[in-house]
Order: sequence, then C-alpha cells, then structure tokens
Amino acid sequence: MVEELKQTYPTANKVHTCMYCGGKINVGEKYERSTCKYDDTIYDWKNHIVCQKVARELGMMDDSDDDGLTSEHFRDDIDEYVYEHHYDNNIDDIAEDWQGDTPELVIKIAKELKII
Repeated sequence: MVEELKQTYPTANKVHTCMYCGGKINVGEKYERSTCKYDDTIYDWKNHIVCQKVARELGMMDDSDDDGLTSEHFRDDIDEYVYEHHYDNNIDDIAEDWQGDTPELVIKIAKELKII
C-alpha cells in the first residue's frame, strides 16, 4: 500500500513531467509534489494541480487499489470520460474537438466541470 509521507506545492525551478498526464510542468508553475513510500521504497510523485483536481472530481482515488492512482489508470479514466461524454455518433468516433493528448484533455475536462 502506498503511504504518503509528505505533500508540498512548490514552484518548478526546472521542467518536470506530470506523473499523471505525462505533460510538462513548466518553470514557474506551481505543482503538487508528494513523497511516498511503497514496499520500503521512497519516491517523489510530481503532478499538475489540475490533474489532481480532475482525479478527485471524477472519483479516481475511490477506484484505485493498494498501488494508489497510477498514471495508466489516470489516463484510462480520462479516455473513458471523453468517450462517455463526447462520443459523436455521426462520425462514429470521439468528437473532433475532443481528440487530443491527455494533458490537453485534462484541461478541457477541468473547464467543463468548472474546476478551473
């Protein structure tokens, strides 16, 4: 089981990669940094604040197992949300304005849910 040891909200001094969406955390951007312990291994998990907000709003934390919310689970849930809410039967695919990479979709979902 993942144990969170410490959580901070620093401002990036260098570019990081969000461990949820895979997008860039840019220099000057505030982000969430958690120090965690799993099976006697200590590691840092860095993510966009908006990714954390979307994950909580969509109940992703409730569905996670002892491993916590993984990047794979996060991305699958984002894709599932887009499919459920923005599938276009006319083109038999996701609506064109909702086709994009995960970081872009997270922002669109956050705006749609009025999180940001």
